[in-house]
Amino acid sequence: MAARTREELERALRKHLNFIQRSSQWYDEGWLEEAERIAVSLRVLFHTTEASTALVEQLGMNRIRLHSTRKNGEDFTGRVYLIELGFDQTYSGMSVPVRSGCTFKRVSVSRWWNLELIGIPTLQRPRRDLVLSLANKDGAHIDPRLGQDDRALRAFGNIVYSTESQIGDGWTETNYHYPRFPLHACIRQMAHEVLATPALKPWIGTAL
Repeated sequence: MAARTREELERALRKHLNFIQRSSQWYDEGWLEEAERIAVSLRVLFHTTEASTALVEQLGMNRIRLHSTRKNGEDFTGRVYLIELGFDQTYSGMSVPVRSGCTFKRVSVSRWWNLELIGIPTLQRPRRDLVLSLANKDGAHIDPRLGQDDRALRAFGNIVYSTESQIGDGWTETNYHYPRFPLHACIRQMAHEVLATPALKPWIGTAL
C-alpha cells in the first residue's frame, strides 16, 4: 500500500477541523448531540493506538502548542475546569466557559491530551478519556453496554445543584437538579480550545 501524501494528510486535517467548527456552531444552536461528532474528530486528530496513528503525529505536528482553558486564571491544583454549573437552559445547567470568557495557557499536545486532569467532582480524568468515552460509545458506533466508568463520566460524579423558590410566607421550596449532558459540554469546550490554537487556524474555514 502506498503512503498518503502530505497533501492528502493536510486535506484530512482541514476536513476534521471544519467538522469541529461546524458541529460547534450547531451545538451552540442547541443541537447538543453534535458533541459526539466533535469527539470523533478529536480522536482522529490526537489519539494514537497500536493500530492507528494520530493525524497530528502523521503530519509531524506533535510540537504545536494547544490552548488549555484556564477559568479565572491559573489553576494551581493542576486540574482544568472546562465547564461550571450555571443556569443557561441551552446547556441544561452547564455553562461552557467560552460563553462567559476564559483565559488560556498553551501546552504541548501530549500534555493537553494525556496529562492535564479535568476537574470533575469525585472524578479526575485527562481529556483523552472524556473524548474516547463519547466517541467510542456514542459517536463512531453505539456500544450496547456502558461500563461503570463511562456512566460516571456522563453523570460527572452525580453533579447536583439546588434552587430555592418562595411558596408562601416564610416558606421556601428547594429543588434539586442533575444537569444534562455535562460530558458533551466538556467536549464543546475542547473544540473551542482546538479552534483557538494559532497553529491550526490556517486550515480552519477553508474548502478542501
